[in-house]
Amino acid sequence: MNPQLRQLLRNLVLACRADLESATARYLEGKLTIFERNQHLIGDPNASTAHLTDNERQLRTDILADLAGDLSKYRYLVRETAFTWLNRLVAFKMLESRKLIRETINKWEDSNGFRRWVGEQDQALADYERGGEYRTQTYRQFLFVQCEQLAQEIRVLFDIDNLPSRLAIPMNELRGIVQKLNAEDLKDAWQYEETLGWVYQDFNELELEPLRGLSNYKVPTELIPAKTQKFTPNWIVKFLVHNSLGRLWLEMHPDSQLAQNLDYLVPFENNQQIPLKTVREIRLLDPACGTMHFGLVAFDLFVQMYHEEITHQGSAGWLDEPPVQNEIDIPASILAHNLHGIDIDLRAVQIAALALYIKAKTVNKNTSITASRLACAHVQMANGEQLRDFLEQSGLSDQPIYQRIFQALQTELKKSAQLGSLLPLEQTISRIVQQEREELEASILRWQEIPQELLARQNFWEQLEHHINQALGKFTHSQTQTFFAKETVKGLKLLELLDQTYDVVVANPPFLDSRDMNDELKNLIDGYYPDAKRNIYAPFTLRCIDFLEPSGRLGIITGQTFMFIKSFEQFRQKISNQNHIETLLQFDYGLFDGVRVDTSAFILCREEGKEARENHTGIYFRLVKEPTATAKRERFEQALANLRANRPDPAVYRYHQADFAAIPTSPWVYWITPTLRNLFKDLKRMGDDTAICIGMRTGDNFMFLRFWWEVGTEKIAFNCDSAQTAQATGKRWFPYMKGGSFQRWYGNQEYVVNWENDGSEIKQNTRMNYPQLGSNLGWKISNEKYYFRRGVT
Repeated sequence: MNPQLRQLLRNLVLACRADLESATARYLEGKLTIFERNQHLIGDPNASTAHLTDNERQLRTDILADLAGDLSKYRYLVRETAFTWLNRLVAFKMLESRKLIRETINKWEDSNGFRRWVGEQDQALADYERGGEYRTQTYRQFLFVQCEQLAQEIRVLFDIDNLPSRLAIPMNELRGIVQKLNAEDLKDAWQYEETLGWVYQDFNELELEPLRGLSNYKVPTELIPAKTQKFTPNWIVKFLVHNSLGRLWLEMHPDSQLAQNLDYLVPFENNQQIPLKTVREIRLLDPACGTMHFGLVAFDLFVQMYHEEITHQGSAGWLDEPPVQNEIDIPASILAHNLHGIDIDLRAVQIAALALYIKAKTVNKNTSITASRLACAHVQMANGEQLRDFLEQSGLSDQPIYQRIFQALQTELKKSAQLGSLLPLEQTISRIVQQEREELEASILRWQEIPQELLARQNFWEQLEHHINQALGKFTHSQTQTFFAKETVKGLKLLELLDQTYDVVVANPPFLDSRDMNDELKNLIDGYYPDAKRNIYAPFTLRCIDFLEPSGRLGIITGQTFMFIKSFEQFRQKISNQNHIETLLQFDYGLFDGVRVDTSAFILCREEGKEARENHTGIYFRLVKEPTATAKRERFEQALANLRANRPDPAVYRYHQADFAAIPTSPWVYWITPTLRNLFKDLKRMGDDTAICIGMRTGDNFMFLRFWWEVGTEKIAFNCDSAQTAQATGKRWFPYMKGGSFQRWYGNQEYVVNWENDGSEIKQNTRMNYPQLGSNLGWKISNEKYYFRRGVT
């Protein structure tokens, strides 16, 4: 998408959001008398509703019950209604442009899909012919019919029973939105798969307004998705998918033609063939899937893999009879078996479901979508009273396994809004399941209707979900119970995905420094991931590794800071103890437009053998000089071409994984020469014979530091060798090494510090700013015994 079209799309999304939110708020106030005034939610449950129809009266009751007087929930409802309707209208445009549905909104009431539907419905035709408001309401009915039909295959977005659908946004407002979508200069936007991702990101842009211009701002729970989302450049997605999923397939089938389509596959000398799997058995997970950008690229590879499996069946090295035989079944099989995604934001899951649906229907419009493997990681479980009612009314109260699982879900899923897929929910449930299985060895009375052989792990969740879904269906009567049932199903679906292992995991996880985390999130990360708490991408990396099958691959984008600094030492060690690094791109800054963040992208392969890990040689690309994503892509493509042609390239490095250990804390400095690395092996380390410590910190450089020419040399005490000799001079200023601009050998002796009377003013200032220190100032004024001694800095 070119920059001009990209800007037009952004402007469209922001304008549509404003219009839809305004229309929703006006309907809530004008029709249902629910509104916001002076930071308070107004909505009297006992207000007169004589002007409302029965359906509107029930809607008002259900909304008030859902909001429970909470203004934030009201704002959330307005926002989600706007987002849901914008996504639906965008979906109609994208489906129309691919001729996957009859024309629905392209010409409003003159759309051929609407005219054909009217001609087939006697009552609709009669209302249409009456004209005026009747014609408008008939068109509204048609839009809901379209949503209902699509909901059969993509319910998460087109569910007509949820509150956003039941809110009747005025048709003249919807007409205005559709006119914007139908603008001639936007027609090309509906052809791009990436459009859905940009719609999601642009819609969330306003959520970040409270954070702009603020420092040391702790990101609240509801803003975590908006704050941490980054649209991944398509070439990076391809690099990670091609070198994980693509390489896996080539290792199983060295004669595959898929390699011809893997533009960013890095060649290795140590490729090995691995045991065969059917394509349907290969599982890929994106645990922070956003709009499923990785899944869309992987989808194309899976289609080719299914085709090859059908074409080569019975040949040497291929299956005799693959489980998927018909091409029409391939897209549905990919969604039901291969692609798995989790996101903390339900809006992202909606977009992801739509993107995959469009992709599947584009491949084969006649395929029938029966299942998908997407889960929202933010689940709002029922309160204790609702849970007791459900267990009693559904007949499950006398079966302890259900009680324990629901109670565990109820407790653990409260953390899901903060952690998303980082929540190790399956570990809690596994303990419960193990206890139940131990009891079942003696008695299976609790599961009489289930053959004991089905209690194997691979069937357990299928049976459990079947029983609980049956119970939920019987229990669902009121809107409140419907919400409980839907959230419970969400929790079970999330748990199912968390409890599996995967052949491939790919991710562009959130980037959020620990100093920006809210207190609850920070405490949870500290508790679950103590060795990876500096930035949230680190625990995501470890979580992704946990999801891997033996010999599974992880393709991930992270910061680059973890590669070097000491505070990530344990994190690097955990990675190296379980995986070998196959290939890595180091970008420094410039990969993401409009965001200043350092990045790297790499492929890890799960490897249990220590010797195999340490003997592995990875291929590294150093792309730190190129200022933009485009320049980095072009430089990488050049370096990759040289690598494939066996030509030397200064951006390409090969590095033996065991050699990282030569340098203390094992930083990933893959570009250093063997000569330099051997110095660390052969020479004594400075720390073996020398004290290494933090020097003086003034706490206020503006107050206590000066350039030497500001005070004059006659007021500076030089060559003091101890605190005593310094104090004896009676002078105020002393030389202070603070660093400065680049100097090859010597220099930067520019500053002097006020250390008069043994630093009395600095110490007094420290006591004033940190009264909790009392007389123990060592936390801020560190290692005072080394002041005035000769050293290296």
